[in-house]
Amino acid sequence: MSAGRYALLVATGRYDNEALRRLRSPAGDAQALAEVLEDPEIGDFEVSMVVDGSHREVTRAIEHFFLDRRRDDLLLLHISCHGLKSDSGELHFAAGDTDRRLLASTSVPALFVHQRMRACRARSIVLLLDCCYSGAFLAGGKGDTTVHVGDELAGHGRAVLTATNRTEYAWEDGRLTELDPEPESSRFTGAVIRGLGTGGADRDGDGLIGVHELYDYVFDELRKSPVAQHPLMWAELEHRVVVARAARPVPPTPPEQAKPSVPGPPASPVSPLLVLTGALSHLTCMEDARSRHQFATVLGERLSRRVDLRGVRQREDVVAIVRAALNRDGGAGALLSTVALFEGRAAADDLRSRLGPAGTSWPEPFLLLELVDALCELSCMEDGPGRVQFATLLGDQIGRPVDLRGIRLREDVVGVVRAALDVPGGERVLAQVVRLFEGAPAGDHVERLIDAPD
Repeated sequence: MSAGRYALLVATGRYDNEALRRLRSPAGDAQALAEVLEDPEIGDFEVSMVVDGSHREVTRAIEHFFLDRRRDDLLLLHISCHGLKSDSGELHFAAGDTDRRLLASTSVPALFVHQRMRACRARSIVLLLDCCYSGAFLAGGKGDTTVHVGDELAGHGRAVLTATNRTEYAWEDGRLTELDPEPESSRFTGAVIRGLGTGGADRDGDGLIGVHELYDYVFDELRKSPVAQHPLMWAELEHRVVVARAARPVPPTPPEQAKPSVPGPPASPVSPLLVLTGALSHLTCMEDARSRHQFATVLGERLSRRVDLRGVRQREDVVAIVRAALNRDGGAGALLSTVALFEGRAAADDLRSRLGPAGTSWPEPFLLLELVDALCELSCMEDGPGRVQFATLLGDQIGRPVDLRGIRLREDVVGVVRAALDVPGGERVLAQVVRLFEGAPAGDHVERLIDAPD
């Protein structure tokens, strides 16, 4: 079955509790965002909405949204409402029937959303929060004006984009009073809609809008607005998450402007160095120096030569990685296979397609990639603590420590498999540890991959 793209838009602008000021924009924003996300030429999402729902309706919709998903599904949850902080500092999302004095029983706790995301099998979840975090100013008090969204909602396999982490409204005499008049359309969600709908968020011009590009676009748009707003982002994703295609129709050349073709020198092909550098720079395995060093180490093994990086600037390191590959016979294939290891085969296929018809062919499958793909599907590898526990036991069995960061799935699994393959007979030990954690069928599958002819 192919991966699905699903979006849930929760918009609450009308509140039964008079202490919560009515918001004009959520319903209209949700409808406009739904149109962009549903467009098969842009987002191609299957979209559902909850508008002005009670806390029971919202929590039920969120729980159902994250239920029974596949690992390769992309899920996008957009929440637009009042954001409230409890006396103990926990974040809550207001629903239509929320009573700010009874947040535990009448709102949607951020903890609930976090738990549903954590329990979901999908490895790519994007959460967009367009909330005014009004709970920091209660009864005229100053309090803590920061809402720690990252602490409460960030996590492995998800990206969280929020309009701000500062309060925008204050309580006076038990009622919520505006500090900044709200426009008909939210600045944050409006920027998201424009970035996706116009294709303006496609910063690198490759025709695709990744979640990091969307954030960069929204950040720039909000900084230019009359009332400066500072959106934030937390991301811990396994691979580049494409939110939409860039819808940029190219107008045809009017007949009267068309010129007869004139023979000339053939157009020079796009430099593979430029193409590969641009593409690799967006991969999650290139986001921090330690990940880039691990990638370079594995690539060096494939190239039979050392790939040295400074680990200071991302683009500089990526250029060094690509140059090392292109300067070696068969190096492009080795680069593709290393990308497949750290990002998955789909990312490697996308990279190969960018090289055009003259792009390199896929290298032959090799044991490291086969084992990494197999282990990535195991339930014991779904979260960081589980992978660390697996690595600890494997290290005890092969007589050497297996150090993992516990952050990115494929990066950790590559570390696990490489550690096993570096020890004589380690691949058999790996199969036994898989059998211990996952049962005989999984262990037997790993044994078959090991025994398969080269």
